[in-house]
Amino acid sequence: MTTHIETFKVLDENITVEADAWIDDKTNKILFDLDLDNLAINLAFNKYRQKNDIMFPNEIVAMRKGHRLSQDSLAKLIGVSPNMIARYEKGILVSRRVNNLLQKVNDMH
Repeated sequence: MTTHIETFKVLDENITVEADAWIDDKTNKILFDLDLDNLAINLAFNKYRQKNDIMFPNEIVAMRKGHRLSQDSLAKLIGVSPNMIARYEKGILVSRRVNNLLQKVNDMH
């Protein structure tokens, strides 16, 4: 295993991260590994969140629970489906528009 530099297109920008990968000894090419690829993508998502002040999944959960909101009630407040709240809490990226709405809800309570 080696560390390499990888760039992902995350929403509207390129995000570069250092990620682990398996390298083929004979060809020197990166071998596909689903688990390592998912880790690299999550690194890119987290770097994007940090760079753009986007809420992390655990922050969304903590905010929602701290304000005693169900996924359904939070969804109604910001105009998305409850399924989207569940997906945000599991790691899907929140758009800047939805992030702004989540921040407003957080600031209201």
